[in-house]
Amino acid sequence: VHMTECFACAMATRAAPGSGAMSERLARLTLAVLPRGGGGGDDIRIGILNILRDNGIKEGHRPGIECRFLQQWHQKLHSSTTKDDIAICEAYLNFLRGGNWDDDFFGHIYYHAGLTREDLQSMKVGWKNDDGISGPAEHLPHLIPAMEWFLGVLKTTHSGASLDAAADNAGWTMDEDAGLAWDVQDLRNNRNEWWVPSKILEIRQRLQHCWRGTEDGYRARDALQLDIALEQHFRGHVEAMHIGAMDANEVSTTLYLALENGAIASSGPALRKAAALWSRVNAEGGEGRWGDASWLRVASAALQFVALALESEMDELAAAVQAPAELIGGAGRADPAYLTNFGEETVRGHPLFVCSRLVQALQGTVRQAMGVGPWTLVSAGRSGAGTARGALAVNELSELQGAAGAAAVATLAGYAGGVVLVSGGLDGLEDIPPGVVAVLSRSEVDLLSHVALRARQSGALLATCSDTTQWAEFLADVSSLTGEDCVLASVDAEAGLISIEKAKVVKQAPVTSAAPPAPAPAAPPAAAPPTPAAAAAFDSPPTAASEASVEAATPAPEAADARPTFLPSSGVPPAKMLVMELRAELVKRGIKTKDENGKNLLKAVLVEK
Repeated sequence: VHMTECFACAMATRAAPGSGAMSERLARLTLAVLPRGGGGGDDIRIGILNILRDNGIKEGHRPGIECRFLQQWHQKLHSSTTKDDIAICEAYLNFLRGGNWDDDFFGHIYYHAGLTREDLQSMKVGWKNDDGISGPAEHLPHLIPAMEWFLGVLKTTHSGASLDAAADNAGWTMDEDAGLAWDVQDLRNNRNEWWVPSKILEIRQRLQHCWRGTEDGYRARDALQLDIALEQHFRGHVEAMHIGAMDANEVSTTLYLALENGAIASSGPALRKAAALWSRVNAEGGEGRWGDASWLRVASAALQFVALALESEMDELAAAVQAPAELIGGAGRADPAYLTNFGEETVRGHPLFVCSRLVQALQGTVRQAMGVGPWTLVSAGRSGAGTARGALAVNELSELQGAAGAAAVATLAGYAGGVVLVSGGLDGLEDIPPGVVAVLSRSEVDLLSHVALRARQSGALLATCSDTTQWAEFLADVSSLTGEDCVLASVDAEAGLISIEKAKVVKQAPVTSAAPPAPAPAAPPAAAPPTPAAAAAFDSPPTAASEASVEAATPAPEAADARPTFLPSSGVPPAKMLVMELRAELVKRGIKTKDENGKNLLKAVLVEK
């Protein structure tokens, strides 16, 4: 208990600066799954002993009422108390009130905590405890008051970032702001109301003074675990929303709240800039903005920036935790099945994961309102420009998994250097086999789905089409290229269009099925996109010199062999991100960046303005 208390305080102190640095964000994610610790250190061990002795229960060689369950649980509590003990105590209380061991104890603990008989029997810790926790227990209802008190002791020690326990534990950190404590209690009393997300954002903004920058580990621990619990409740509330039934303004406002919620402590530099940008866009345009071409252009550029920032920071997070997970997990002999996708699951458990659905919903609305094409670029590919060259194959990606799939891809690729795969369906869980340079699909996928993360990590282009008619037209184009040795696929993310055409084969070494996908770097560089120059573009007019440096730094689309380094696996060079930010600002100022034929006027406009 003392060790968990020290560990929780250490992680809280590391997370307390709240600057957005990766190390602070990782400490915060760690704190979210840690027990609070404390609670008097020996309260659990001494507490259960006192309950047994005060109520005439046999303990060791001391005579008394024999209860197999209490003897087993007592040994566990003395040797290895964990968060599971809260669920065990709650189930035991339910049994004391009912009396049916199978239904009231095992039924309760499985329904509320997902623990089975086998799980409890595997808890073979403590002195001479070879059976784990199997029971049965004697029905001793006079223990109810004592066990209710003991449940409070367990929750104080183990509850960590659960909302109610965290709010109770953090009360002392809010002594200087009585109104804040009242608002937290009001939120607890009305936690399922429609206004909860905006209320959570307000409370978390006011709560920052309780933890940000403090060197007091106990204060940082209790205030941050409440902040984390509020953030988790926000995510749960948004996930429960039926986004398809919401109008565009409601989705836009919810995205604003989600980005601002993340910007308090969970976002890195790029997402904080994205939150500030979307806050400005969401506040402008008035009631008729969804029919205002000028506002829609700004919203489209801003959403693209939000999506790129979200993808980049989540890809960076996945890369940052995957290698350490494999190293630590391997040393602890963890089942490899739990380690293979550790980075991806960390992303899917992140508070900002909810932004993905909101961004995609708004991108669809904006595309429809602007009349642009139905193609969405999920991963820009190794070129960073939405292009990929390789042998054409029409096949479901789900049928090309594992060693057999990798061998099939190697055969298809030949000397073309890779495979451009047309796959009608995607379920979001597929791997990208070595040698697949592009996946073009009719199925829309989440920006942070497994297949999207893997595409960006491997450097494969991934694009999806949301329109049945245009997908059919695309398949006709694909059919006309059957038998060609090599094709070039190009996706225009801004216009929402795709082209696929015959290309010259640039002979490369054949793809081998043994070659692994290009991995995301284990130790991502400490990048802080967008660049300072890009950030300044929102506050001061761009110059001709800055555009000249952009032009000089931008690589030719097909020239780069290695993945660009905007952030690990993002596929967006810093120069291109700068151009995107500048374009968004120019559009906002009413300055055209393309002529009637779609020609890019950005350089000329910058020189002139």
